[in-house]
Amino acid sequence: MLSRALQHQCQVTPHATLIVAVSGGADSLALLAALSALARRPHLAYTIRVAHVNHRLRAEAEQEAQQVQHIAQQLDLPCDTVALDPSAATSNTSAWARRERYRALAQIAEEHSAHAVVTAHHGTDQLETLLLNLMRGTGTAGLAAMRWRKRVYGCDVIRPLLNQTHQACVQLCESIGWSWVEDPSNGQISQRRNRIRAQLLPVVEQIAPGLDARIHRMTDQLADLSQFLSLSAQDLIEEAQRTADAGTASIEFDRSVLAAAHRVVVAEAIRKSAVQLGAPARKLNASTLTAAARAVMDSHRHPRTIELAGDVTVRVTSRTVRMDAGRTGGEPQ
Repeated sequence: MLSRALQHQCQVTPHATLIVAVSGGADSLALLAALSALARRPHLAYTIRVAHVNHRLRAEAEQEAQQVQHIAQQLDLPCDTVALDPSAATSNTSAWARRERYRALAQIAEEHSAHAVVTAHHGTDQLETLLLNLMRGTGTAGLAAMRWRKRVYGCDVIRPLLNQTHQACVQLCESIGWSWVEDPSNGQISQRRNRIRAQLLPVVEQIAPGLDARIHRMTDQLADLSQFLSLSAQDLIEEAQRTADAGTASIEFDRSVLAAAHRVVVAEAIRKSAVQLGAPARKLNASTLTAAARAVMDSHRHPRTIELAGDVTVRVTSRTVRMDAGRTGGEPQ
């Protein structure tokens, strides 16, 4: 199944150079074991390099880096280790670590002209992400959760384990006698994702056993729908957009053109435009976008203003829809 996912969903061709991101946890070690075995098959002949990013945020970090290097040596694979500077971390340490980790992995991939970076996100992670996004009030893109292939910092990142489970990764490590490290932060149930993992997923497993191994079927369909919706919204934006005032952070549309489209496409066009104006994509919830789309499409002619995230507003008048960054409420100026 890994071979099929690599070739079909992740679009990896034979003889490709792959950078395998290995933290030392069960998931990434299982990925490395399976991928190194596949690479030896003559018809695939992948070139594998191990990459480990040491965030230096925990006392055990150095030991974990050494363990990854040791396993790479056992497999006769080269290993690139990058140590980050934790003094540069922002107040959101997790976000900083994730951003710098991907930046480091992308740099390693560029240095070795690699086809892609391979990460060990699996179906259990996918189910967690879907539930987390659902709680945030996400749209179609959020329900599609993680993609098999994504561009990050100019590098392709692939996730060939989205049709596997965390338990399957653990079982593979146990079968070959590998020990792995556990990130103690995963036990902090004050974080919403960890609470989903510790408290909600066991209940889901009781009700729908094996759902995390099948969830990719639904998220794949949602990803296709999301892509279709995105393309349709972009076409609508190009058709409806008027020339905005020079030097202003605003976008103006012909209301009649927007109103003739499907409400879901209008909401996506508003979302894409809001992101273009600087609104944080994660904070644009579906209910607010739907309300803005309904205001565009209803029969009322009086001016109204809908506030989105990041100080982006949607101003609906009888003939136009104007989106501004940094302006909230009030009459048009």
